[in-house]
Amino acid sequence: MSPFQVEAKPWCSKKLICILVTLTILAGAAIAAFWPQNVSWQLTNLDVLDQASLTFFVMAFSNGLSNNATLPDITFHAGAKIENPNFLGGTAESGEFKVLFQGKELGGGRSDPVDVPALGSNTVEADVRVKLNPTLFHELTTDVLANSLHTNITVQGGAMVKSIFGLQVRCRMKCDILASVSEIFGDTKQAVIEKKTCVYHYF
Repeated sequence: MSPFQVEAKPWCSKKLICILVTLTILAGAAIAAFWPQNVSWQLTNLDVLDQASLTFFVMAFSNGLSNNATLPDITFHAGAKIENPNFLGGTAESGEFKVLFQGKELGGGRSDPVDVPALGSNTVEADVRVKLNPTLFHELTTDVLANSLHTNITVQGGAMVKSIFGLQVRCRMKCDILASVSEIFGDTKQAVIEKKTCVYHYF
């Protein structure tokens, strides 16, 4: 052995391996703790902002609609309670979303910015504007009547979420929803959504 070479002591190698293993475990635990987990949400309110428009659609639903009729837009104010299961809170910026029926756009809107604390909850509000033409109205009402005043819709959209240390994550959501149309006129607005299945993407 050269006089300039130093023999590595076994205990040094073992200690180094222990340190590396410990760091790997800690890194894995940190990733698991702070990796985005899916939020959950529940509808809290759904209010019609223009009763005259709603009355028009109720009459058209009962009496039918001519093919050249001009339909008014109808705007709902919706609220949803968001539950955050993550160890990091954040601020969701205003986000854009669409409401689809059988792949065709019924309407959409923008959600208000909202702060959601770590392991906490808050309510996000949004105005939803529904735009129908006679063809789409006929398809929607036919589906509702054929399914005991229920229909399936899809809500999809996204928003940028900002957290501590300058962390930014774009969250996109797609929810398939079974809606009870008759509950729009009831007092318990949460009952409008009978079932939902949501998929989230983060990037």
